[in-house]
Amino acid sequence: GSTIKNIMNFCYNLKRAEKLKPEPSMEYARENILNMDTSSPDGLSFSFANQIVNSDKVDVIVSNYFLSGSALFTDIHYAKTFTILRHPIDLALSLFHYRRKATWERSYRKDWMTMTFGDYVSSEQYMDNWMVRQ
Repeated sequence: GSTIKNIMNFCYNLKRAEKLKPEPSMEYARENILNMDTSSPDGLSFSFANQIVNSDKVDVIVSNYFLSGSALFTDIHYAKTFTILRHPIDLALSLFHYRRKATWERSYRKDWMTMTFGDYVSSEQYMDNWMVRQ
């Protein structure tokens, strides 16, 4: 997700919302990044109440909550949607390696340094991908 967000920001100069400070606000936290949360139902409700789309402060809304996110748009400000999906094995492998080295993240797992990827997918720690489950 961060790669696509960076491409939208730095390559296309698109403004988007992401809560970077503890309290959301209609102020930019960084260049082209409005300090609003669109990644949670509560954040989307707050964004709706603040008319984030009508403010003309964002070009792109990034959210896993499609229906709630679509409620932000109006007859004046239409939305165009797209989805980016990663192959489930690529996603699992990336998450496994990221959580082993991202010491700045709450999800950092030092104990995974000795674990193999095979051990990871067989463990309770593995995040099952419901999109591809049989």
